[in-house]
Amino acid sequence: MAENDSLISRLAEFYRNLYNYQSYRIVKKAKGLSEKQYREMMDLREWLVQEYGALGTFITETTGIETVPIVIGDKEYPTHIWTVGLLADPVKRTPTALGICIDTVNQAIGKLKNDIERGVRDSQGNLIEKLQKFSLEAPKAFVSHGKESVALNKLEEFLHTLGITPLIVKEQPSLDKTVDDKVDYYLGQADFVIVLATGDDEIEGKLHPRQNVIHEIGLAQKTHAGKIIYLLEEGTEFPSNISPKVWERFKQRNMIKAFLCILRELRALGILRLEKP
Repeated sequence: MAENDSLISRLAEFYRNLYNYQSYRIVKKAKGLSEKQYREMMDLREWLVQEYGALGTFITETTGIETVPIVIGDKEYPTHIWTVGLLADPVKRTPTALGICIDTVNQAIGKLKNDIERGVRDSQGNLIEKLQKFSLEAPKAFVSHGKESVALNKLEEFLHTLGITPLIVKEQPSLDKTVDDKVDYYLGQADFVIVLATGDDEIEGKLHPRQNVIHEIGLAQKTHAGKIIYLLEEGTEFPSNISPKVWERFKQRNMIKAFLCILRELRALGILRLEKP
């Protein structure tokens, strides 16, 4: 593999060739192979064994699958899927083991793609969070909010408790910027966004968040897609022209559910990690 090839590409090639090897085995069992086809199959097996030597540890660590029980007749056989699946002289368990090998590689590809999208691993499969673990700079949360409220004060205090810097625009230096530029600037500094949508404006008898919150949601959905936490006050509605995916309700005097939602989302994003003592 070239130095700049991604691990996903290498796993995908491994996955395709496992399928090809399985096809050879099926044809061999059904009607036999020509001498040329048999040599091709054995060359492919040799390549697969070598490639498993390079990729096997990652696949096992990522999926947790290496040994599984395979039932044949009325007996159960604990089976190392790779040893049995790539046997040169197959046994009864080989076809089943080879099929599990193929599914396991596909699962590893899916998990790797997800880890890369979440920023947990780089394209070579290395854990990024190990490099970030010792960062001295606290994570930053852009807080979109309406009027001054008890909920805003509680949220700010909660974020400080977690070791997160809340970026509340009105409390930040203006740096000779317009209001819109100031919002854009501090939004760009943030690692994630919390929308605290309180019922500040009454429109046609219904409570809605202030217009600045609606505007900032639109900005954040472009700059921080997948990293936005929506908190919506009880009795308040988002206008129909915006569509947050999921939100957590809260009351001004009771923010417990909202705080649990924040903890859950930050752990999923890898911003907060539980360390074993």
